[in-house]
Amino acid sequence: MLPAAGPVLAIVTRLWAAVKIGKLIWNSVKIYRVVSRFSGVIDSLVKERRLPKNHESADFLRSLADLVRLKIFDFPGIEEDEVAKHLEALADELLEGTQKTEAA
Repeated sequence: MLPAAGPVLAIVTRLWAAVKIGKLIWNSVKIYRVVSRFSGVIDSLVKERRLPKNHESADFLRSLADLVRLKIFDFPGIEEDEVAKHLEALADELLEGTQKTEAA
């Protein structure tokens, strides 16, 4: 005979709920980390009232790419991963241009 499904089902349900809660907490921490990094970059520029330097612009673009990658906002017809890749590529080009200028 098969064992009663009641206790097994209760254990499986509790484990499933624990996994869901863990994922929710992890996603919340990930979102908080990305948003705080993004706001930190903006906050430093606003406080100093100046235009960003190239490495600060690259940090801004990378944090913006992270925000897009989290898919907090849904843009219909736009692949968020592609936009994030282009933003990171732009940040890399900006840093490469800075390094070439400093080397010259």
